[in-house]
Amino acid sequence: MATVDVFEPAMRRKQFLAMLLVYTGLMLWLGGLVFFGFGVAGTIFKHLSSRDLAGDLNGIILGRLNAIEFVAALLLAGGLMLYNIKLNVWAKIPIVIAGVMLVIALIYGVVIRSSLDDVKSRIGSFDNPSPQELELKAEFDGYHKLYSRLVGINMGLGFILFVWQTLIFAFPDRFVSGPTQKEIPPVEPVPDGTPDSTLL
Repeated sequence: MATVDVFEPAMRRKQFLAMLLVYTGLMLWLGGLVFFGFGVAGTIFKHLSSRDLAGDLNGIILGRLNAIEFVAALLLAGGLMLYNIKLNVWAKIPIVIAGVMLVIALIYGVVIRSSLDDVKSRIGSFDNPSPQELELKAEFDGYHKLYSRLVGINMGLGFILFVWQTLIFAFPDRFVSGPTQKEIPPVEPVPDGTPDSTLL
């Protein structure tokens, strides 16, 4: 198995670029989820008098957030594949976590959102739902809870990835198979004035 010198200039340049990509991706992804959850969704429903209007506005913002998440996933994957792929198996853990996060994001950002939009289109008004629409509203609430739980899982995974990848960047020699520097064979000094015993 070929060894990797994590201290050579080429690997240092890869590490710098990988750090930019990974941390930019995590900043966009986790930052977007946190800001939406605590600064957008609750504020919209609190200050708009109509739940229908609040829901429409929330859906538009949510669609843009999902797009940002997918861009962030590409940046994150690029940084991890650039640097971690040449390290040992422990350095592959962030790659696996990022893959799981992307699958979860596709589930709640595409599949569940599509189901939410479909149910929402069959409800006349969330402010005054008819008795026949209460069952649809309960179905909508179920999808919404599932969506929120999956987002929470992704936030937790993202934090684990952030910590694990920071350890890899900070201590790259711990995540390399084999020697981390080019080894120079030791040279045994010969004392001056001492005859070589093999010539006697």
